[in-house]
Amino acid sequence: MVPLQALRAFVVQPPEEGFICHVITEPVQKIIKRIGFKPFQIEEEILAAKRKLLTQSSSSADQSKDWFALDVDDFSGAVKEMLAVVDSDHLENSKTGERITLDISRSKFLTAFNEEIRELAKQDFNKASNDNRKKTYAQQRRRWGNLFFK
Repeated sequence: MVPLQALRAFVVQPPEEGFICHVITEPVQKIIKRIGFKPFQIEEEILAAKRKLLTQSSSSADQSKDWFALDVDDFSGAVKEMLAVVDSDHLENSKTGERITLDISRSKFLTAFNEEIRELAKQDFNKASNDNRKKTYAQQRRRWGNLFFK
């Protein structure tokens, strides 16, 4: 369920360009790379803003490595990966074969936006024929906002 947080933000409070995240553990890095996140060179002003939020003990650590970005253009691929997990009845540990049963019936977000999430997975914001992707993306976002958050 790695992309769920980004998915919620995309639907409820969408970004203009995309998402960035700081991921220091290698297994999670592999997961987010598989769903479309790419390595990202963090800008110093973003790091400075982050340091203000951290405690003194953690603010001295090097935070300039292990940043990743997912552009809006690539977001439908991440949604498709998430839907594959949601549509499965279980998660399986690739090393041990252990299975965990999934039940999303109590997820208000996934049930309320199920239809919209599935439509989003079909979108291709990166189509060469789409001359103004940002305009199309903004129109889609406003439509969802007007429908659910009147």
